[in-house]
Amino acid sequence: MPTIVPISVSAYVADPMHIFAGPNDVWMVDYTSGLNQITTPGLVQSQINGISDQQAACYGPDGNIWVTSAFSTGRIAKIQTASPHTITYYTGIPSKQGICVGPDGNIWTVYGNTIRANNTSGAILISTVAPGSSSLRRICVGPDGNMWACDADNGNIYKITLAGVVTVMALLGGNAYDICTGPDGNLWVANLSQHSVWQVAPAGGGTEFPLAGRGGTSAPWGICKGPDGNLWVADYGAEIWSVTPAGVGTYYETAALGQSYPNAICLGGDGNLYASDAYGTGISINKVWQVLFVKGGMSHGKHRMH
Repeated sequence: MPTIVPISVSAYVADPMHIFAGPNDVWMVDYTSGLNQITTPGLVQSQINGISDQQAACYGPDGNIWVTSAFSTGRIAKIQTASPHTITYYTGIPSKQGICVGPDGNIWTVYGNTIRANNTSGAILISTVAPGSSSLRRICVGPDGNMWACDADNGNIYKITLAGVVTVMALLGGNAYDICTGPDGNLWVANLSQHSVWQVAPAGGGTEFPLAGRGGTSAPWGICKGPDGNLWVADYGAEIWSVTPAGVGTYYETAALGQSYPNAICLGGDGNLYASDAYGTGISINKVWQVLFVKGGMSHGKHRMH
């Protein structure tokens, strides 16, 4: 069982939005202060600022960091990881939400009802619309080699081929806030308003697994595949969940209710998980939660079976 420990990043962070992994580090995306590098031993190493209103980010195949920004009508930025961290903006790509690298080596982004792919020179290769969508939030590579995206307003799940053909694969309802490929070869979705996660087959259709933590509810914001063969969920209700592919959930308290808001989670290159926390005052101010598997042990564990 894992140990969950806090990493203080109060010197840098004001408004965490997203967290993603690099080869030897993780980076927290902060809406206000920029990007904050956390070395895998759990120490904040450096900060890159000057971007403005950043939402999500990923490592590109070119070794740079690619970021979506809500500045003005939206834009993406390419940032060199080496000092002086030169920033190149692409204002012709108005993407304010999710971003990831596709199996084609291109940068895929979502915003509103539009899905775009650009190469590492910033040229737009694909721009396509998801039918019935108004608020695409996250995008990932699916187990079938296609791109998959979720809508935060209506819960629709979309498959996008690398040629840009879009198909609605599931109508979940609620607010689908994050999506990832699971260890079982299915897609998994964190659904905020339904207090649940969904398993979505590549062929379409979904199975819902409610998550009832303290107070009998939950608020799933982020989801990723863990090193243990389970799914891991960042719960805005002061909990981090482990969910087996069979839908059995176990929650771990990060703090008292109302004093911790985990909102994104990723698997680091060191085999541990990292979750950002958006809480602004008190015990969890400006924290990253490190879920340790490498060192073993357990803390804060509360079990809830489904």
